[in-house]
Amino acid sequence: IGARGDYGSGGPPLYWWLDTYRKLREDPSNPLGMVDVVQRPHDTIFIPSGWWHAVLNIPGELEGRPGVTVCCTRNAFLPESLPRVLPLMRVNFPAFADLFVSELRSRRPDLARFLPAEQESKAAEDVPDQIGCDPTWMLHRRRCAGLSLAECRRRYISQGHPLIITGLQGVWASKESLGCAPEWLKEHFGEKRLAAYTNFGANRAAQAADSSDLVRLADAMDRVQQGEEGLYVYDVSLPLQMPALLEHVFLPRYFAHDYLQQTMRKHCFSKSWPTFFLGAQGSHSSLHVDQWRGHFWMMLLKGSKHWTIFHPEDVHLLSPLVREGSFHPKFPSLEDVQESEGYQRARRLEVVLQAGEVLFVPGGAPHFVKNLTDTMAIAGNFVDESNLQAVLEDLKSMVEAGSGGEALKEFYTAMDEVEFEEGLSMHEEVLRADQLVVRYGDFVGGRAAHWPAEPPLF
Repeated sequence: IGARGDYGSGGPPLYWWLDTYRKLREDPSNPLGMVDVVQRPHDTIFIPSGWWHAVLNIPGELEGRPGVTVCCTRNAFLPESLPRVLPLMRVNFPAFADLFVSELRSRRPDLARFLPAEQESKAAEDVPDQIGCDPTWMLHRRRCAGLSLAECRRRYISQGHPLIITGLQGVWASKESLGCAPEWLKEHFGEKRLAAYTNFGANRAAQAADSSDLVRLADAMDRVQQGEEGLYVYDVSLPLQMPALLEHVFLPRYFAHDYLQQTMRKHCFSKSWPTFFLGAQGSHSSLHVDQWRGHFWMMLLKGSKHWTIFHPEDVHLLSPLVREGSFHPKFPSLEDVQESEGYQRARRLEVVLQAGEVLFVPGGAPHFVKNLTDTMAIAGNFVDESNLQAVLEDLKSMVEAGSGGEALKEFYTAMDEVEFEEGLSMHEEVLRADQLVVRYGDFVGGRAAHWPAEPPLF
């Protein structure tokens, strides 16, 4: 018998049986309508939905020694219970509830009267297909159903144009994970301890030192849901810290030609990406440029993020500060930058990334991100033919200045010694959504980059 008083401990506390249960049995009026039953071998008991129940195992003896009880149980939803069960399900398991209702609508149209009314989908005009008017700096929103791998590379990545891709949310995670739903993640990875940063809110100074706690992922998710200001779990390497999650999360094939995965020797960034992000409403990044001008992508699993993205050629207009011995610019807070003349001249894009979308940000583009709601995302940096020379220039300068130590030197050597094949994965065919994601095992080592247009089946 469990002793903690919760379902997971195996049963109610011992005192319930010794005190409360005895009193209930002795009360002749039976105010709760309690039914007391002894279940024997081969008996089947049915308990109606909503009835509280407690079970006390009474094993007999087996060959003179205490025995055990063995049983098989199953939960079932009867149609009449759906109006009462579904609201409770949506509170605790929202992703599963959505999937469950969707399956019922498809498979059991006769149950429509028991299901909630369908919500109208968001009007297409609420989400613009193009952001920005300057032809040198605009962002397109494209459906994967009409975007080939080759067009994505040729028109957006190679040209350094930001891009949002839609239509992958139904295939970027395993069905078992319910699309990598928060409740599933909490149940299966909640005990994992991660660094949760606590001062990424509105009052954070531009150059303030990070303040973090080592917490359970389940606790961090609870704190985010409770609205703790400034809480941010960011850039957690999944290959290094949560590798089991990579069995359930699939990566956008549009970026699977990553040169970081095609080197002859391993390096310090071989297993850095993809990374995991969890942010409370109102938390935000600093204004920054990703290291050594690496390209960046993010698929947003939950919530919405407001992105401010500046043209790479306009970095000088944002008051960057490069300290002696450093090659990475630091910027004032966005509020301070907004008051400068340079900010008004800098080309910038303002866009809201919605759950279910994938964002591409070209290397060298300064950006600032604010979580408009609680958010959860998977992201990565990558290198290809369009930014390789810029990456090598930055790495060479850092190595010559003695920055980064032996690990950075080995990384530079690994990237510089290979003649990468530029045409890999330049497929013109328009593919199905499920053909546009790859397992991590096919991404690592560059295997997916060598696939034909139609990939092998999972």
